[in-house]
Amino acid sequence: MISRLLIVFILLTFICCNSYVKHVAVDRYTLITNESIRLHLDSLTGFASSRLQNIEIDNKEYLYVLYSSGEIHNISIFDLELKVLERKIYLSQEGPNAVPNPFGIFVLNPDSIFVHARPYRIYLLNRYGSVKDWYNTSDGSLEIEPSLMVSSLKPVINREKQLYFCAELIYPHPIQDHTKIPTVIKLNPYTKSLSYPYYRTEKFNDGQWGMGGMHTRFYQTYNEADDLMVHSHGNDEYIYVYDEANKMTKYYAGSADMKEIKPFSKTQVIDAGESHRYEATTGAYEAIKYDPYRQMYYRFAFLPVEDIATQPSVFYGKIAIIILDRNFQKVGEYILPKGYDHTVSFVGKAGLHIASRAKYGQDENFLTFDIFVPVEK
Repeated sequence: MISRLLIVFILLTFICCNSYVKHVAVDRYTLITNESIRLHLDSLTGFASSRLQNIEIDNKEYLYVLYSSGEIHNISIFDLELKVLERKIYLSQEGPNAVPNPFGIFVLNPDSIFVHARPYRIYLLNRYGSVKDWYNTSDGSLEIEPSLMVSSLKPVINREKQLYFCAELIYPHPIQDHTKIPTVIKLNPYTKSLSYPYYRTEKFNDGQWGMGGMHTRFYQTYNEADDLMVHSHGNDEYIYVYDEANKMTKYYAGSADMKEIKPFSKTQVIDAGESHRYEATTGAYEAIKYDPYRQMYYRFAFLPVEDIATQPSVFYGKIAIIILDRNFQKVGEYILPKGYDHTVSFVGKAGLHIASRAKYGQDENFLTFDIFVPVEK
């Protein structure tokens, strides 16, 4: 009798503790902004580009931004210390240095700039825009093939001289086993070979998640000091962390204002319009960024909309930033005020930089980033 009571007590304790870990976070941190940087723009350089990356060169911070205007494409390089546009690299559309349809960038160093050109090619450029090499991003080995994506929310990870790219799939038919769908395309630049180290999680097999929406999107970040790959899926309150041995541990990183996300249907794939409307009612998780200067993580989430009749997609909803400590424990949640574009963002020495669309609207000569930092309440 005593042993049975002990077992019941242990089970209840386990359930309660796990419920506490999952649903009740210690809300100790918030984000504040009391600093900004203003980058002067020329007449040909605008606001809207999520294809950017900051990088340290000789202990100075630079921001590389891929801009496209009609047939003109360039990589603008900003000196973040002097807050000036230092120079531009113009991308040729014809000839031996042609980079057609550039869509994303990854800067390894000033003389090794990888440019993603749709649909299936990566070009390696030097600082002058000359093509040093190129790589295919499809090898024809996959039955269902996702597309490679590069942006500020879907950065490229350089791990042991291998490049890890986010993959995204828009597919109109039911998928029987989602765990066979890659989420990462790994490129070996030396052998030009491709591999697929990570796939959709078991949660995806709960049903069908629509077509072209937020629930099927994938995001990654990297903690280089601890050699941790961190994955965020649009439909999942948990994040997935892989160590140097590729052992996976998942951690709760959900919003207090969102319930568990479930698929619209077990068997039916709904079209993009229906996907967007359904996701508006559930919300969706998004990118995660690691802050190596403060050893914290910031995960974005679109909260469910308040009125589906007038707000037919998650993009009308509020954006939450979930704050995690170095051990992936949720320590806070912050609602991003209106007027920001979080797709134009990066983590720098000063903090989490998010572009202010409101301030750009007031003066189009400047791109302004407000800088957010975590502070204890």
